[in-house]
Amino acid sequence: MATYKVKVATGTDFFSGTLDSISLTIVGTQGESHKQRLNHFGRDFATGAVDDYTVQCQQDLGELIIIRLHKEPHSFLPKDPWYCNYVQICAPNCRVYHFPAYQWMDGYETLSLREATEYVAEHWTEDSFFGYQYLNGINPGLIRRCMQIPDKFPVTDEMVAPFLGEGTCLQAELEKGNIYLADYRILDGIPTVELNGQKQHHCAPICLLHFGPDGNMMPIAIQLSQTPGPDCPIFLPNDSEWDWLLAKTWVRYAEFYSHEAVAHLLESHLIGEAFCLALLRNLPMCHPLYKLLIPHTRYNVQINSIGRALLLNKGGLSARVFPPACELYLS
Repeated sequence: MATYKVKVATGTDFFSGTLDSISLTIVGTQGESHKQRLNHFGRDFATGAVDDYTVQCQQDLGELIIIRLHKEPHSFLPKDPWYCNYVQICAPNCRVYHFPAYQWMDGYETLSLREATEYVAEHWTEDSFFGYQYLNGINPGLIRRCMQIPDKFPVTDEMVAPFLGEGTCLQAELEKGNIYLADYRILDGIPTVELNGQKQHHCAPICLLHFGPDGNMMPIAIQLSQTPGPDCPIFLPNDSEWDWLLAKTWVRYAEFYSHEAVAHLLESHLIGEAFCLALLRNLPMCHPLYKLLIPHTRYNVQINSIGRALLLNKGGLSARVFPPACELYLS
């Protein structure tokens, strides 16, 4: 028998607790536990409580992969929402796994949770993780396959040949479709503001990436401006550690602003509001398209109205903290 010690933390806000039945399934590399109800004599999952339970399994489950929380009816009681903060599990080998939730379970449902790891904190400086974020990060729609190096980004084969592998060159990789470009030209010329008396800065970088035979997307050249010249060098992976890391940091900075201004503010909030108003003004409530689309417009107009009043106006919070994104919006 393998014994797993489980801690379940309920939220601290009013009415975060629940009277519904909560069960747990643990999934590991060596197997899966039976669904086991988490129950003590007396009150479970009260607001602010951290409850301890024991889950017995026929065998060791190996490395834990995910857990499943099952919320089900309890006797004749009505449905009762529950806010789960986290689940912590101590395995038989004394390793502690932490599964953050921080969300409501309103109905009778199953919530799958993955372990929170320190992977990002340990690997964020690596080139492979930098490239990974282009495909799996906040703004994967920006990167484009590059068939020809743009004139404003004068990268030569001699610059990047050491990073492409043996037996190939930049032109060959371009023809194979293994070269990709991330161009933040939308940020070029956006004015900045002063924050706490200090002028803020941003850039409109260009980043060249190579998709290697090992399946990793790797940055091979970075230029922090749209205008090449003596004051705008091209940074390479064989530059000093801190120069290359700072160049990548500025690209990530531009990535965040581009995402906030375009993918988040424009394509999510503002375009969504246009469709929401068109739907409300032109289709009757009995129309099939109205019924199909109306759930996806929930709170859109209200959120945008509050955002314009408190965040995006001149002097608002976002205008002070995210000036390039707000300048794009205001222009």
